[in-house]
Amino acid sequence: MREKVKDRGRLEHILEAINEIQEYKSQYTLEDVKNSKLVFYGFTKFVEVIGEAVQKLWQSYSVASYIPCPYAKGFCPLQGEPKGS
Repeated sequence: MREKVKDRGRLEHILEAINEIQEYKSQYTLEDVKNSKLVFYGFTKFVEVIGEAVQKLWQSYSVASYIPCPYAKGFCPLQGEPKGS
């Protein structure tokens, strides 16, 4: 069975993906990305890694239950009203 990735590992995955995007973006134009499925899906994968890691961090900390933003209620799994609201 795979070992669970800890929060530090998730943060490292996010930073690695951001660094990869920054490194490769200087090598490709928007037209290159539009015209090459390989390049497009490469960048998409990095964004996917970031999104999945952020989602796991979000769930890990139950951040959603502390967001004092009324507009966020329809977009995140709020478990109740934030304290003090």
